[in-house]
Amino acid sequence: MKQRLISAIGATVLTAVVGVSAAPAAFAAPEPAGHVVVANDRNQAYEQLIATAIHQNSPNATPGDIERIIAAFKDIGVIISKVNPTDVGRVGNGVAQAAAAIAEFQATGNVDALRQAVCGGGNAVAGSMSILSGVVRMYEESANLPQIAEILDSIDPRTPEGGKLFDALPDFAKTPEAKAALVSLSEFGRTLNKIDKQKVILLAKDWGEAASTCDISTVIAIPGLMVRTWDLGQEIIGILLHANLGEMSAILNPRS
Repeated sequence: MKQRLISAIGATVLTAVVGVSAAPAAFAAPEPAGHVVVANDRNQAYEQLIATAIHQNSPNATPGDIERIIAAFKDIGVIISKVNPTDVGRVGNGVAQAAAAIAEFQATGNVDALRQAVCGGGNAVAGSMSILSGVVRMYEESANLPQIAEILDSIDPRTPEGGKLFDALPDFAKTPEAKAALVSLSEFGRTLNKIDKQKVILLAKDWGEAASTCDISTVIAIPGLMVRTWDLGQEIIGILLHANLGEMSAILNPRS
């Protein structure tokens, strides 16, 4: 857990401070045979840049820490490289279609332009959800990127990692209310994490697909989508009802 959390911190620091792309040369288009040495040199330079940035921000980082951070960056590069360009294009085209239709309606009052705006929005939503589905799946399959459960453990004062984090807070922040709030937040997050992300994403994508058709098939699809939405909503409500909110109010309404 500690090493994977360091990977997340290292990735954030490197992106924000150094400004290095998350997609290293190793994930660019394959180099011709005569350029293999150049590609290797670039990859080594990239890894050295990461190592330098880590040492600047975390002087106690071990070689193992650095290896894991580099591995996490490579996983991010793989995830980015596998995003379907067709989905990206669909999002862009959908946004452009919706914007043009809204502008037309504002200029002419043409009611059909509103239908085109819905179609464009549907295309954008469907494309976005398709991208999100793949990104979430590959992220969760990564052995190097910190998962939600691990992040929640890191803020839970009852765990070794969370306890160290809480102890490192300024004295004025180490109150019983703050500790209870962090426990509640971590428990609430674990509850939300039980919700099937892919089911939610797929439902949103199907709503987008229905809207994008702009014909009678949209109307035909709505009853089934509403039933699925109701069922999913009931499932989520049932999960949330079992959440241990505890002193969550301490976060939303801190005492003076």
